[in-house]
Amino acid sequence: MLWLIGTGPMARDYALVLKSLDVPFTVIGRNEERTAAFARAFSCNGLSNGADHAVRLALRGEVARPAFAIIATPVDTLAPLTLLLADICPQILVEKPGALEAEEIDAIFQHPRVSRGMTSVFVGYNRRFLASVSTLRDRLSEEGPVLSASIEFDEPVPRIESLDTNTVIKARWGYANASHVFDLLFYLCGRSRELHAIPSQPMDPPVGWHPGHSVFVGCGLTSAGTRYVYHGNYASVGRWRIAMSVHRRRYVLRPLEILKMVEGPSVAEQDVPLLHNDESNLKPGLKGQVEAFLSGDPEARLATAGYQAWHLRHLATVFGYPE
Repeated sequence: MLWLIGTGPMARDYALVLKSLDVPFTVIGRNEERTAAFARAFSCNGLSNGADHAVRLALRGEVARPAFAIIATPVDTLAPLTLLLADICPQILVEKPGALEAEEIDAIFQHPRVSRGMTSVFVGYNRRFLASVSTLRDRLSEEGPVLSASIEFDEPVPRIESLDTNTVIKARWGYANASHVFDLLFYLCGRSRELHAIPSQPMDPPVGWHPGHSVFVGCGLTSAGTRYVYHGNYASVGRWRIAMSVHRRRYVLRPLEILKMVEGPSVAEQDVPLLHNDESNLKPGLKGQVEAFLSGDPEARLATAGYQAWHLRHLATVFGYPE
């Protein structure tokens, strides 16, 4: 039995994946009409009145407890729902970033059932499973180590400013969005063991939707010995980019769904054939992520609650958030 928490766009993406895998599930929503419409659209069971109501029913034995739960709700609700589901469900996949504050993910990691290994919580970074990233991972396993890397997490700022998104979420955009880019760096090159963040400067323009800091530059060293630099500018414009250099070869993900390679003597970027395919009708990387979650060894490919507790504290230093 799998519970899918949420009825919004991300929940629909998960429902499409679950249907493609022939995995039966029950959708849990707050609004009765929306939940019923979702259940009809995906031919699944539905429970309305929210996850807290569903958990109470499960505790009273009125519905079966889920073996798996996927939480795909607004970012500011992820941590409370994870804590709620941890009481009854042994395997939980929560959408990234899992929490809006580092202390929230700490609370999940310290939940009695999680800390004792009775409940496993994983955070959904679907870009780990992009065809481009899987191909790069295969190549690095043969050609590595990664000697140096650079990441950019600039944003199309006018579009971000116009998003109808909770201001609390925008104020933690580094967690809610840019964490994808850092996660891929650490997934492919090991966790950061040194971090040197350059402080904000008086010339940095204030950004209303991301109070505190707008320009982020620094460098570090991962556990595998990869030296890396990072750059993000919320007062300018740009897009995400990751570059990784091995001996005599450089790989570039820009956009992250496309893998290119630079190999001497030319400095031109060449397309790298992808060994894996993203199914066009599904959100890229999501099917692989769900398959990993439902496998017998999800920890091998997914971000754990313990990893995410470390990850958010690392990002707090990068973005100047309270730890």
